[in-house]
Amino acid sequence: MSSALEAVKALAAGFATTFKHLFRKPITEQYPEYKRTLPERTRARIILTRDPDGNERCVACYLCSAVCPVSCISMQSAAKEGGRRYAAWFRINFARCIYCGLCEEACPTSAIQLTPNFETCEKDILKLVYEKEDEDIQVYLLEVWDVMQDAIQRGLENEGVLPGELELDRKAHGFFQKSRRSDPVFQRSGLLYAYALAVSEENAALGKVVTAPTCGSAGVMPSVLKYLKELLDLPDDDVIKALATASLIGNIVKTRATISGAAGGCQAEVGTACAMAAAAAVQMMGGTPQQIEYAAEMGLEHHLGLTCDPVKGLVQIPCIERNAVAATRAFACAEYSMLSDGDHRISFDEIVETMKQTGLDMNSRYRETSAGGLARHTKVSRQEKKRSSK
Repeated sequence: MSSALEAVKALAAGFATTFKHLFRKPITEQYPEYKRTLPERTRARIILTRDPDGNERCVACYLCSAVCPVSCISMQSAAKEGGRRYAAWFRINFARCIYCGLCEEACPTSAIQLTPNFETCEKDILKLVYEKEDEDIQVYLLEVWDVMQDAIQRGLENEGVLPGELELDRKAHGFFQKSRRSDPVFQRSGLLYAYALAVSEENAALGKVVTAPTCGSAGVMPSVLKYLKELLDLPDDDVIKALATASLIGNIVKTRATISGAAGGCQAEVGTACAMAAAAAVQMMGGTPQQIEYAAEMGLEHHLGLTCDPVKGLVQIPCIERNAVAATRAFACAEYSMLSDGDHRISFDEIVETMKQTGLDMNSRYRETSAGGLARHTKVSRQEKKRSSK
């Protein structure tokens, strides 16, 4: 009986609140000009604090990173003279953070604290990457860009046959030379092809590349970045900003779905690379956050269902050509988005969830097993071609 009375009392309280406001004149709060007063114990944006004397509290124990349910905290430990550890850099990706407070509770030195600052919606997408980061992240991204450029240069210079039983000829050098001599109308596609082929062929030859987001899709990002840097005569700082934007897109896919061909097919690898490159391209062109998201959404959407069927299990056929085609598609998505106002029906979150489900629905033969698709029905090695022609 008492429980029934409590239930009725709770319902009555709810209806009372409803009727209390039902006939009142609605009031629109003009945020951000007018900001609500928050309760004293409001816990929102995270900060990394220091002692009153300016010394670091953080001892880089990694407990906060370990307990974070969304993996938004990362750091690198270092040691001062005397052996005391500290965080050489400490990074929080606010695009992931759910403000649960577990990091604050786990911190043994009270270095991490949650502040009442709830304004986490940024007009500049880069602030979601750079917030609470030291200059080291820019140094790291510059190193990433250097490795990408080196891979392109080596790929354009090297000729011959790639290792493996497919005996696939390198094409980047020839594509690059022909593109430079061709009509300017055709140079864009030619150069994008050449740069993507260069990196993908270096990967196939076991050269050093940047996983963007994987080795099998490593040619897409460098191709688009290098082409736009040359076309627009941009400094390295603008390329680094584009890399930061692309990494944010890639991290969202990795966290909410997968970037593995074995788990989601080639849509997860080349599709994600295309989305990252399209977002980076719009960033370099000066687009808005809405246009960046639109380009990334299109880049992934138009790779939905793409199978991962490497012939002979090598990341060569059809992987190398797919990188080249995806580079031009990423640029096309960026151009399309820049011509729009950024408004679109399908959100990036929705397309990531769709890609994840599509991968789960995909037969395992088409997820990097080389048991179906081109891997099963195509004869491509020189020896096989000779035998089949006799």
